[in-house]
Amino acid sequence: MVRRLGPPHERATARPDRGHLVGAGSWLTGAASVCAVRTMSPVVMIRFDRSTLARLAHDPAIAGAMLAALAVQLEDLHRRLTQVACGNMRDRVAIYLLDATRGEAGFVALPQSTLAGLLGASRSRLNRVLKALESEGAVRLRYRRVIVRDPSRLRHAR
Repeated sequence: MVRRLGPPHERATARPDRGHLVGAGSWLTGAASVCAVRTMSPVVMIRFDRSTLARLAHDPAIAGAMLAALAVQLEDLHRRLTQVACGNMRDRVAIYLLDATRGEAGFVALPQSTLAGLLGASRSRLNRVLKALESEGAVRLRYRRVIVRDPSRLRHAR
C-alpha cells in the first residue's frame, strides 16, 4: 500500500496481508482516500462500492468481522510504529523479515527501496544491514527478493 504525498511522490507504508481491509477509514469517515494499493504479485481482491458496503455492515456478523480485522490491523500498525520509533535498524529488519515469513524460512518479494520505505530507512542503510545478515547466513539477497534462510539466526540477530 502506498501513501500519496502529493504528485509525483508516494511512499510505501504497508504490506497488506490476507483479510486486510483497505479504504475502511475513508468509508467510515467519508474522507478522501490517501492510499492506493499496488500489487507485486497476483492477488484476489473484493471491491465494494460505498452503498453495498454500508448494507453489508448492517449485518452483525459482517460488522463484527470487519471490526476484528480493523483491530488486528491497528495492533499491527502500533507494533510497527513502536519498532520504527524505538528499535535499531538491525532489529527492525530482523523483526520485519520474521513477521513477513511468519517466523519460518521463506522470502519477501519486495525491492529494497520499498522495504526501506516500510522500515523508515534509506536504501543504502538497509542494504548494509541486509549484507551483514547475508554474511552471517541468515538471509540471501536476490533481485527484488530477500530469502530468509535461517530464521533462528534472524531471531538472534536482534
